[in-house]
Order: sequence, then C-alpha cells, then structure tokens
Amino acid sequence: MSVEFRQRTQPNSFAIAWKRKWLIILPAIAISTAVAWVVFRLPDVYESSTLIVVKPSNASNSVLPTITEDGLTRQSTHRASGDEPQLT
Repeated sequence: MSVEFRQRTQPNSFAIAWKRKWLIILPAIAISTAVAWVVFRLPDVYESSTLIVVKPSNASNSVLPTITEDGLTRQSTHRASGDEPQLT
C-alpha cells in the first residue's frame, strides 16, 4: 500500500501556521508566565568577596605624613558624601 503526500510550499506552510496560531501562541504565553512567576518568587541572593593586600610603605615619614585612624575615617566619610578629602 503506497501513500503519497503532496509537496508543501512555503505559502502553504504559513497558512497552516496562521490557522493554528493559537496552538503556538497560548503555550508560549503560558510558559513565559510560569517562568516569570518562578523567577520573581526566587529570593534575592547577592554574594561578593574581595581580598585587599596592604603592603607597608617604603617612604619615610618626613616625605609622607602619617595618617591616623581618625583621619582615615574622616577621609572615607568625605569621599562617600562627595566632598574632597582633607588631610589633617
């Protein structure tokens, strides 16, 4: 028993897709909505890590003044507020 299928042309394929457009659109909307719902329900998790290596200065104290911890704290707060840091 031989079954022959007719050759499909491109306009014919577009007509079939247009006829069944809701079978294409509705599952895409359902899947997109389900994925969006799951993503928005996930908890916000942020992770960061850093390594700071501080090497002692080779310059003498006469060239570079010593910065105290109090002066360093003041400098960092000035930078955070947008002001220019002032050395004391």
